[in-house]
Amino acid sequence: TIRTAPIPLRHVILLTADTRSSEPAATWITVGTPLERADALEARLAAVGGVEIVQRHGLPPVTLLTLKLDHQRGPTSEVSRILDGGDVLYFEKRWEGRPDFTATPTSEPILRREAAEALGREMLNRRPAGRLLASYGGSVGALFVDLAGALREAECHAVRVGELGATADLVEKLLGGAATRARR
Repeated sequence: TIRTAPIPLRHVILLTADTRSSEPAATWITVGTPLERADALEARLAAVGGVEIVQRHGLPPVTLLTLKLDHQRGPTSEVSRILDGGDVLYFEKRWEGRPDFTATPTSEPILRREAAEALGREMLNRRPAGRLLASYGGSVGALFVDLAGALREAECHAVRVGELGATADLVEKLLGGAATRARR
């Protein structure tokens, strides 16, 4: 069931990672497209500087393309326009670089607006013409209004992950502290 009315959230915790590398991380994107549109989509993506098509895998009726973006060459805006087009059924991003799970985790409060931007990007990333946006009549504005309503009272934090146990303890502390304040 897809909700179309805001449900108040108490907490939003965005997990981020410090990687061991000081080099800018590449972005990997898996793109799903209908089999009959795969050649045209692949040609458009291959024409963008800074995009490497690493793999093509056909799972009829869908073809999956794995892309690697070189951020030094700045392909993001061109790739975004292509991904927003009608040839893309699905895409998912992941970033190169493994989090430093030996580090000490840290937390900092973030503005609700920042949390809304991050959550909104993830919701829209799932498919611009998908069921979620369709339930809002195709209106990104209506989706963001409901997201803002859901975050009206939320405590928002960015947690940079580190050692797994210490990261879990930090998240529980953030949630527990907020729960204690809510009971007062």
